[in-house]
Amino acid sequence: MAYIEEKQDSRTMNWNAKSASTSRTYHMFDYADTQDAILALGAYVPTDIPVATYLCVQPEYEVTPVFSDPDKTLYEGKVTWKTPDISAGGGGGGGSTNTAKDPQEPEDNTSLTISFNTMSEVRQFGINARRVYKFDMGKGLHIWNTEDLDAYAINQQSPMLPPEGIEYNVPIVSITAKTVISYSVATPEWQKDRFNQLWHSNDAKWNGLAINTTMFTGMELSQRSDNNWDVTYNFEYRTPTSETPEAFSYYDKDGLKSIEIRRANPWMIIDARYEEVKQTSSDGYDKTVRNLTEVTVHNIYEQTDFDELGMVGIPTS
Repeated sequence: MAYIEEKQDSRTMNWNAKSASTSRTYHMFDYADTQDAILALGAYVPTDIPVATYLCVQPEYEVTPVFSDPDKTLYEGKVTWKTPDISAGGGGGGGSTNTAKDPQEPEDNTSLTISFNTMSEVRQFGINARRVYKFDMGKGLHIWNTEDLDAYAINQQSPMLPPEGIEYNVPIVSITAKTVISYSVATPEWQKDRFNQLWHSNDAKWNGLAINTTMFTGMELSQRSDNNWDVTYNFEYRTPTSETPEAFSYYDKDGLKSIEIRRANPWMIIDARYEEVKQTSSDGYDKTVRNLTEVTVHNIYEQTDFDELGMVGIPTS
């Protein structure tokens, strides 16, 4: 019956400020050939071994037949485990960026890239408008230099119609964070949990940004030669909007009026609903106009704990 025993006093350990390694020697009995011995040894030994503050991984196997054995079924195997930088060919230092830590405790090396963009929204009423001229039929052009108008309708083609408004740009910020996650952490279950956090906003202040202003929009993972994962997170930040109301026009018996709606957070959706109604104009003709009937706010996105994403070195408060 084939079996394996570890050779007594065969264990060695080496470590320094940047790397570590360990080796063990085994006796293997009753194996038909070297291939069978290697396969059995690979199934027998652990995949990783802690050495001091490091985790040595990716065992290397060296199996040698014991030629003095008359049955040619005895083998000696040496297995060596190394820190990822050595296993990947980095030589235990010399500029490797992932050498001084256990892979389960990555260095504080998460980097941030920030880009500024804009998105378009429609505003029906201006803020701090100033009337500079007005034309009255038969009276010529009248010019105002000092008349300020608060929440004045934009692009209103008729007093009987709500203002069409105008598109304006809203600043948004795209954020990319890159880091390395240990293979022992970035398991399929861990990756599934991160997937479930997509399109959730921050439930607490994150990286100096206010609660519920930053959305986790995407993530890319690429496994490295040392089995750890390069991870890229994508976020989108929107400035708080509680101080910037949106106005909606409507008609009642006293004429055209407007109401202001304030978003509790920049990701809230405002849903304005209209109906077509008939009104009699001053010249006696009936006209059909769109009138506001309901304004509803929707919280489409939920919040999540960005601490669970695994970004090292990024402050969360």
